[in-house]
Amino acid sequence: MCTVSINIDEARMQQIKPLLSSRESISHWLQHQVDLMLEEMTRGMTIEEFYANKEQDMMADVEETMGIEEARAMVHAAIREEYAKP
Repeated sequence: MCTVSINIDEARMQQIKPLLSSRESISHWLQHQVDLMLEEMTRGMTIEEFYANKEQDMMADVEETMGIEEARAMVHAAIREEYAKP
């Protein structure tokens, strides 16, 4: 086993999967994704096939429509984040 460090845009992760609201939840989710990837790769799936399947899975998790209040909240959050930058 080895330990690695990666940088994650937490705000973007929360947009993709709102339940990922803490470092711990993101860490568990990422570990699960890596475990799945390694499992698929040991089954003979190419990396291209793996990523094509992952893209389909991610798109299935994204709702096709969004309520106006949710959209408004996302816009306001993006504006606050942008203007908070030095």
